Amino acid sequence: MKVLILEDDPLSQQVLVETLEHTGHACRATDKVDEAFRLLEEEGGFHAVLCDIHLPGIQGMDHIQRLCAEYPLLVTIVITGFPSLETCLEALQLGATNYLVKPFRATDVIEMLERGHKERTLRSEVDNLKERIRELEQRLKGGRNE
Repeated sequence: MKVLILEDDPLSQQVLVETLEHTGHACRATDKVDEAFRLLEEEGGFHAVLCDIHLPGIQGMDHIQRLCAEYPLLVTIVITGFPSLETCLEALQLGATNYLVKPFRATDVIEMLERGHKERTLRSEVDNLKERIRELEQRLKGGRNE
């Protein structure tokens, strides 16, 4: 799985990169929102984003909202060192896949990524099957009208 890490704390960023690479995942990391969106657009191929809520120069969760709106198929895991029920609910309502509180265990990150990836893959397959059913129904209706 290819994972983008948007984290301003150098130690947390390093731990995430090392953990994910050690378990066979490809990683790109940045501490800047603009750079993260540039990587998503230009480099592409990402399956997941680990995204800190509190970043320098960023107010609220606009970056989370934009991320979930523009890349709805990405597994988006929100990270925070300042947990609250309100921010958790807001992140999930915006479309985040999960919510991770610092300090976290490496196994938690891996499990969330893998579970999120499986869920997104299944959701995509269900959507594709629904579309295929609609197409077949249209063909059947068209065949009866002839």
